[in-house]
Amino acid sequence: MPSFAAYTVSELIAQLQVYYAQWVEQRVTLEDELARGSLADYLGCHPEVLSEVWSVWETELALTGEDMDAVGAWLHFFFW
Repeated sequence: MPSFAAYTVSELIAQLQVYYAQWVEQRVTLEDELARGSLADYLGCHPEVLSEVWSVWETELALTGEDMDAVGAWLHFFFW
């Protein structure tokens, strides 16, 4: 599993975007689930990082016109 501590905020967002797209498209593999779980554990242990990541991602979503509510609901309820 990757060491998420070395990831930048942009890299964490990119990884979350991959997991979100997989979830939306219902194409999640066991390997994806294990990696997602690892990231969820990391972010769960570092709430300040999660807060920073969501703040930046939320801004990106707003600027691109994407549905912040859907992504936010996934992040806060389904991602874990």
